[in-house]
Amino acid sequence: MNNFQDSSLPFNHNITREVLAFGYPQASNGKILELVRYTILPETFVPPHTHPGMQIEQIALGILTYTVLEGTAKIRRANSSTQLLQAGQTTYLYSGDSLTEPAGMLHSGKNETNSPIIIYSSSLFEIEQPKVLIADTESTLEHSLSFSSDYPQSLSLKLMAFPESNN
Repeated sequence: MNNFQDSSLPFNHNITREVLAFGYPQASNGKILELVRYTILPETFVPPHTHPGMQIEQIALGILTYTVLEGTAKIRRANSSTQLLQAGQTTYLYSGDSLTEPAGMLHSGKNETNSPIIIYSSSLFEIEQPKVLIADTESTLEHSLSFSSDYPQSLSLKLMAFPESNN
């Protein structure tokens, strides 16, 4: 299996994005389907961002503090219960919890623990689209470890592209 690892994500050097598998489904012309493993190191803030398409994720290891800033995320807990997380709400996602993030939903996260978090993610995006759109605010550019829920109501987004694997 050919792995692609980008250890220098544009918003934080403590987050690793590793593409485990990818393909170009015939039924989805112009799109790439990816299976990705994210590793988030201890005491790491994930700034507010969106994705250009739907992502489905599962927490494999650790506890992620997860906040929806705009939109709604669907959570399926390890015990099979479900929850809708609305704008302005924060929750903890534990090992075995799954998450569906629709395109354009603004969210952020934080690893507040002393152990890494591992997340498996599947996404179907347009090939030429960036994988993530980072909210361009001073609070996100500082890579602050303190989490605040008082982000501006209107955030401008900055395009950040991840390199594609050619294998």
